[in-house]
Amino acid sequence: MAQLIHHVLGRRDGVRVDEIFRATDEGRRAAQALYEQLGGRKSARRTYQVRTRIDGRSVSRTFRTRDEADAYASAVETDKRRGTAIDPRQSQLPVADVAARWLKAGTTKRASSRARDTAIVEHHIKPTLGKRPVAVVTRADVQALVDGWAQAGAPSTVVRQYACLRAIFAWAEASELISKNPCRKIRLPAVGEVHHPVLAEEELQRLAAVLGDDAAMMWLGVVLGLRWAEVAGLTVGCVDFLPREGVRRQAA
Repeated sequence: MAQLIHHVLGRRDGVRVDEIFRATDEGRRAAQALYEQLGGRKSARRTYQVRTRIDGRSVSRTFRTRDEADAYASAVETDKRRGTAIDPRQSQLPVADVAARWLKAGTTKRASSRARDTAIVEHHIKPTLGKRPVAVVTRADVQALVDGWAQAGAPSTVVRQYACLRAIFAWAEASELISKNPCRKIRLPAVGEVHHPVLAEEELQRLAAVLGDDAAMMWLGVVLGLRWAEVAGLTVGCVDFLPREGVRRQAA
């Protein structure tokens, strides 16, 4: 169970006084008496500390009022029963630090993907959210950030940046740094359909004439549906010329 501690600070005859009392009837009376002896509101300070254990670790938070402390104690005990309690020290990590951990954890990504994610974090996430504790970022904060991106960038760019941000907070949730991902029900700009023109045979013939010796690569791409990198990577050993089956590309 969460434990409530009364904390009284002040000075007596020029000497600093710093004492704590347990939340028993006797402790409350002693804390109130000391608070009044030290001058009450004029010269003393009284706070309330909630101590508990989360995942075997001792954690505590301090509040200015008893009502705030009681509300937190009740909430954290409910979260512990549900298995959703979060260590407040971890939840205070800045978004920039969480993003750095997420990037470091992406060891299976291609180098180009890591470079893209790093650029998004550095240029589009850290300037706005980087110093914010990860647990205090709300859905409204995320929506405001996305709306700002939409004013300056293309819809497809905004969607890509949001996907990176959502992945960071999903990792934070899975790592039990936050209890809920704020990237939910976010309005994104509509991405228009990209029109890819289809060349007629006459246009392909003219293009082949311009390409000259490289026209064979163009025809491989057009006829077999291969991308440029796939065509450029083909070798004789990757292709079987079978009389009845036509051309069949083998895995390199």
